[in-house]
Amino acid sequence: MTGTRVSLVCVLMLLGLAGCGSDGTPSGGDASVDMRERSRSSGPSQAICPDDSTLTYETFGREFLETYCTRCHDSSRPAGERNGAPPTVNFDTAELARTHRLAIDAVAAAGPDRINIFMPLGTPAPSDAERDLLGEWLACGAP
Repeated sequence: MTGTRVSLVCVLMLLGLAGCGSDGTPSGGDASVDMRERSRSSGPSQAICPDDSTLTYETFGREFLETYCTRCHDSSRPAGERNGAPPTVNFDTAELARTHRLAIDAVAAAGPDRINIFMPLGTPAPSDAERDLLGEWLACGAP
């Protein structure tokens, strides 16, 4: 390669890397780095319920659960379509979600020190910001 071509290749490679984080994933530009532990194991998210929370089943919970959870955890799904979800663990109503809120928190919610990414299996998967909201909603009692 000529000197000009080598320089051009180097510049293009550097520009490509500029948009990536240290692990090679796209960086968010001005977004702050999330230093919380990302865990595929289960554990309490330690999320808190702020006094000014406006999250309810109607404004948050229903859509989150329908988008990410009820493809497996729905009482109307036949056993063969639940991807291994236990038949007694369902989130298709607000009451059922409340019953299992501590378990949901431990596998899918985020809090100040931990982002639980054990669930859901497959895609789509919630973003960290959505997991933060899930943690808040659950910490508030899943109203």
